[in-house]
Amino acid sequence: MSLSLSVLAAILFLAPGIAGFLGSMIGARSQILRASFPPANSLVALVSVVLIAVAAHGVASALLVAQGGFCRSFPCLPVAFDPNAYKLFVGPAGEVHQAIVGAEVQYALIALTILSVATGLAMRSLVAWDVRRGQSSVMLPAMYGWLASYDPRCGGGSSIVIAYVLTKMRGDELAIGYRGMVEEISLTADKEIATITLVAADRFGLPLKLPDQERSRTTILTELLPRVYIPGREIENIVLNVVSMGDPAEG
Repeated sequence: MSLSLSVLAAILFLAPGIAGFLGSMIGARSQILRASFPPANSLVALVSVVLIAVAAHGVASALLVAQGGFCRSFPCLPVAFDPNAYKLFVGPAGEVHQAIVGAEVQYALIALTILSVATGLAMRSLVAWDVRRGQSSVMLPAMYGWLASYDPRCGGGSSIVIAYVLTKMRGDELAIGYRGMVEEISLTADKEIATITLVAADRFGLPLKLPDQERSRTTILTELLPRVYIPGREIENIVLNVVSMGDPAEG
């Protein structure tokens, strides 16, 4: 098999897996959690792409086999080309074709595009259905690790997440922090917090020189802030709390 044909065959095999992997990432998007894509050379990404590709090609080849059997028993619409794109690469006896004309390549790419789009949409729907199950979901812990339990969908209905973020900033013997409703938490590939965005947040100061039993007293430093963006490198500590919309308002 020539190098160009080998590359085309590799694309044909892996493209549905890549599309399906992308669709699963989109389907797992949370209301507030944003996971980063695994590195391209990670074992998780490689195994996922290959397994999804194998499943997609298995379904596609099964449909083509069923179509061939159906057309041998019942009348079908005749076409000027073989609808089985896999035969463009491997003949019925297993021999690899030495040459493929441009029209056949174009048809193979169209078939590949259709299969890839269908696989991506199917994986997106499947994963979206799974994450809607909340605490019973398989994908939520895999995508978001320890933060999966803070997904609002795990609260059994409408809920919000309140964050208390203590930063590394210091001023006037105060540790500066923010309290507000979580709009978005972005994660690194290691499922650590990369950034957090709060809305309707207030800025508070935690005294550093008070005795331990009095150190929990805080001082509100500003009026309510419409939006606060905090990079993960500035976070010293964080507390998250899922609040059901039916719960009494926090004091």
